[in-house]
Formats: sequence, C-alpha cells, structure tokens
Amino acid sequence: MIQEVNIRDIPKTDFQVLKKPIPQSSNRSLPMMFNTQLYTGSKGRGKTYALVSLLSMYENSKISDGTTDYDMRVILIAPTAYSSANSIYHTLKSLDKKDIHLEYTDELLEGILDDIKAKSDEYQEFLDYKTIYDKFKKLKSEKKLEDEELELLYSYDFQSPDEVFGDIKPKVNFLIFDDLIGTGAFNRKAKSLITNLTIKHRHLKTNLIFTTQGFKQIPAIIRNNIDIYVIFKSASYKEVLDKIYEDLSGYLSYDDYKQAYEHATKDNHDSLVIINNSMDKGGLDIRKNWDKKLLLK
Repeated sequence: MIQEVNIRDIPKTDFQVLKKPIPQSSNRSLPMMFNTQLYTGSKGRGKTYALVSLLSMYENSKISDGTTDYDMRVILIAPTAYSSANSIYHTLKSLDKKDIHLEYTDELLEGILDDIKAKSDEYQEFLDYKTIYDKFKKLKSEKKLEDEELELLYSYDFQSPDEVFGDIKPKVNFLIFDDLIGTGAFNRKAKSLITNLTIKHRHLKTNLIFTTQGFKQIPAIIRNNIDIYVIFKSASYKEVLDKIYEDLSGYLSYDDYKQAYEHATKDNHDSLVIINNSMDKGGLDIRKNWDKKLLLK
C-alpha cells in the first residue's frame, strides 16, 4: 500500500494560462480543429467520398473562434484530381482550381506553406492597421500617435482598412495529400518537410489529410500524430486488424477494435471512424461513417 502525504512547505500552485481561442465549427458533432486525418482502405471503397463529406459539413457550418468568423481553404495534392473517380472533389466550394496540384514536389509544398503564412501575415497586418486607424480616428490627431503607428498609416495614405484590405477574413486550411505513395512525397527530404508540418501545422491553422491504400506505407512519425482514423475494408484483413491496431493500441482494446471494425465495415463502402479529439471532450469517439456513434459494450 502507498500513502500520500502533503509536503507542508511546497504550496499547491494553480497557473492561469491565457490561450488564444481556436476556431471551431458551429456543428459540434464535427471533429475539433486543428487535426490530422488518415483515410485508409482498398481502392474504390469510398475514401474520397468520406473525406469530401466531412469537408462539406465544415463548409455548411460557421467556423468561428467566438469573436471572429473564418473562411475555409482546401488545398489538394492528388495525381488523379481530375479523374472521373475523384470528380466529387470539385463539389467543394472552398477548393479553388489554383489550389489543385497534380504532382508533388518539395518546392510545391514549401510554396504552399509560404502562401498560407503570407495570407495569415496579411490578416495580422489588417488587424494591426485597423487598431491604429481606429485610434487615429478617435484621437483626431497625429501628434498623439507613435512614430511606428504614423509610419504604417502613411504607408497606406490614411485610407480606411476596408479600402486597403477589402473584405478580408482569416482562414482555416485543409491540406490533402491524396494517395501519394510512390510519388516521392515520402522520400527523405520530403519526410522532413511533412514531418515538420505534422508537428507544426496547428500554428498555420491547417488541418492535414492523408489517404492511402497501404497503412504502413505512411511514415511512422505521421501515423503517431493522427487524430482521426477513417478505416475501410482492405485487401488484407490481417493488415487492418494487426498492423493498424499497433497504432491504436493505446486507445482501445484489441477485442473492442475488432468488434467495431467488423460491425462498421460490413458493407463495402462503410468505414470505421475513430476520433481522438472529439468536441464533446468525452474521450475516444468511435463511429460508423460520420453519422453513427458506436457504443462498445
């Protein structure tokens, strides 16, 4: 038996840490941002359909951090983006043609990340300029402004924020790596880029989405950071049960996983969804597709 005894001279201290609010969907049944998703299963099972269904639900909800509304931006890297099998991608309102890329290169990914950061920086400059402009309009005098504040106002000729920046909104991003095994996306250099992104994507307000026919072909560093698993039937039953479970063993028992998988994937185009960052903060959220919660007994 172990007994705990408080140490008198070590006070219990509670620290209050102020965190910036994270934008979330108004649909509280959708996964929390910012997440990393992995869709795995044999060809033709419905990975793209499930992915687009989720993004469409985000599109049809309001995304806000409580004070500011956000726009959505989807960026797709997929060799088969224009194939008839993937035509459903083009139903997404937040996927612009210029954000569809057929070939992965390290330079492409670096450019995408630079562009995401540039748009984030532009919105921050809008906020900074608006704060100073509102201060100037309230004071009605240049003399009460700091030199740096005046410099910013002069750089835009004292125009209103709307005149300078237009109808600008911050963005949440969804970056899709669709079936890129064998394309060079996971070679050594790319691994370092994508590994870095897997760790830091939240700072860029970006959700990461990977699709694959071979679960273990995705590098371990990515698999170890997955928040949402969408698992379809695979050509190898053993891979689904044993290899995928290796990465899920910290979340649920083997028997529960097997029972949930077999129940959820009885029909060819259905999937087992495991969400490890549910909005309701109730721990692991296990579903059949997006719309049916599974209660394991």
